[in-house]
Amino acid sequence: MSLEIKGNRVMVDLDEVTQTEGGLYVPQTVSQQMKWGSVVGFGEEYVSAGAVVRPKWRKGQRILVDALGGVPVKYAGREYLVVRNEDVVGAEVPDEL
Repeated sequence: MSLEIKGNRVMVDLDEVTQTEGGLYVPQTVSQQMKWGSVVGFGEEYVSAGAVVRPKWRKGQRILVDALGGVPVKYAGREYLVVRNEDVVGAEVPDEL
C-alpha cells in the first residue's frame, strides 16, 4: 500500500542535518529558518485562481521549505513533512550546459 498526495501538497523527507558555511553540521531540530529535504510525493494538479496548475517537482528532487510551514506526518514508520506548494522556497535544478 502506498500514500497518494492530493491537491496543492508536497510530501518531503527532511534532511536530518545541514552543514554551515564553516563546515559545522547542525541538526534540523536546531535550524529555525529553512529546511532542506527530498520530494517523496506531490499532488498531480490543483486549481488556483481558476487555472489548473501542474507542479513541476520530481520524486527525489531536493527542495527548500519554510520551517514554519507544513504538517508533520508519520507514515510507514518514518516522519515526513507535508507542505503546500507555496511553502516551497526553492529547489535544486540541474545546471544548464
